[in-house]
Amino acid sequence: MAVEISDLEKKIIRQVEYYFGNHNLPRDKFLQEQIKTEDGWVTFETMTKFNKLKELTADVKVIAAAMKKATSGLMEVNEDETKLRRRSDKPIPENTEDNRQDVNNRTVYAKAFPLDLTLEKIQNFFDTFGPFEHIQMRKDVKRKFKGSVFVTFSTKESVEKFLSAESVKYNDVELVKRLRKSDYFKEKGEEKKKQQEDRQKKKNDASNRQHKDEERNFENDMTKGALLHLKGFADKSTREDIKNLLQDFGPIAWVDFNKGDTEGWVRYDQENKAKDVLEKLLAANDNTITLNGATLEGRVLEGEEEAERWKKMFKDIKERVTGKQRRAMKGKPRFGKRPCKNKRQAAKRAASGLDDDDGAGGDDNDADDGDVDVSEAKKSKLDTEANGD
Repeated sequence: MAVEISDLEKKIIRQVEYYFGNHNLPRDKFLQEQIKTEDGWVTFETMTKFNKLKELTADVKVIAAAMKKATSGLMEVNEDETKLRRRSDKPIPENTEDNRQDVNNRTVYAKAFPLDLTLEKIQNFFDTFGPFEHIQMRKDVKRKFKGSVFVTFSTKESVEKFLSAESVKYNDVELVKRLRKSDYFKEKGEEKKKQQEDRQKKKNDASNRQHKDEERNFENDMTKGALLHLKGFADKSTREDIKNLLQDFGPIAWVDFNKGDTEGWVRYDQENKAKDVLEKLLAANDNTITLNGATLEGRVLEGEEEAERWKKMFKDIKERVTGKQRRAMKGKPRFGKRPCKNKRQAAKRAASGLDDDDGAGGDDNDADDGDVDVSEAKKSKLDTEANGD
C-alpha cells in the first residue's frame, strides 16, 4: 500500500534532499562540518537552522515524519527520529572529468516559462518527468528571471523522458526549446560565431565603402601631370638648391627632399605643369640637368607610379595635421564649458596649422573628426612648411 504524502511533506523532502544532494553538499561548508562530528548524522534541530526549511516548518517531528516517507533512498532517519544522514551507499561523486561529464549529460535546457514563475512551481512541473538534483532559474543582469532553466535530473531515464516527449507545455504554452546542456552551449557558440562573422562582414563592408570613398576623393584631389621626379643628387644638395634650380620655370607648390637623399619629387599646382617645366629646363641647359656638380635624371610621373606618390603625399599631410592636433590638445582639459564660436574656430585653425588668411576656416563642424581636407589652400600652407619657408 502506497504511503500518502502531503504537499508540505513533498516540499520538506525536496528541500532536505537538496541540502544533502550532489549539487549542494560539496559546496556547503556548514553542513560538511556537521556531518563530520557524528558519523554523518545531523540532528533535526540543526536542520531547522536552514532558512528555507524553517520557512516550511520548524517542527522537528513533522520533518522527521516527512523524511521517513521519502522514496529516493538518498537519506535515512535514526531509530528515535532525532537525526538523519545521507546513506553510506550514496557517496558524493568525486570531482572528476567523468563525473562532470555525467552531470552535463543529465542536465537539460528548457525555455518559454512565464517570467513571473516561482521556483516551487517549476519544481512541481519537472517532478512529472522524474527526480532531479538541481534547477537553475536563469536570470539577467538585473536578477530577473529570463524564462529559461537548466535542470539536472537524477537519472538519464528522466532526461530521455523529457527530451523525447512529443510535446511539452506549461499552462498550454509549448516550450520553444528542449536541449541537452551541451547542445545548448554548442548552439550558442554557433550563434556567437555567426554574430562575429556578421559584425566582421559589416566592418569589412564599411571599410570597403570608406576605401572607395577615399579613392574617389583622391582622384578628385590629385592633379595629374604635376609631379617631377629628379634623381642623382650630390650629397651636399638641399631643398633650397632644387628650388633655385627650378624657380625660373614656374611656381613650385612643394618639394619632397632631405639633404643627403639621392632623389626627390617636386609638385606643381597646375595640371601637366611638370612636363612643361622639364622641357624648359632641358632646353635652357643643352638637355643636361646639373646641380652641385652632379648630373640629374628628370622625368614626369605617370600612371600607377604617379597615383601611388599622390597617395603617399596625402597620407603624410594627414599625419602631420593630426599630429599637430594632438600636440595642440596636450595638457588641455577634455571636458568643461564649451568655448565660444570664435575661440573654437581659432583653435581648429591652430590645430590644423592654418592662419586666418588661408581661406579654410570652415564652420564649427570642419575637421572635428580628424579627416583632412586637401584643398588647395591647405596644400599650399602645408607645402610651404615642408619647404622650410
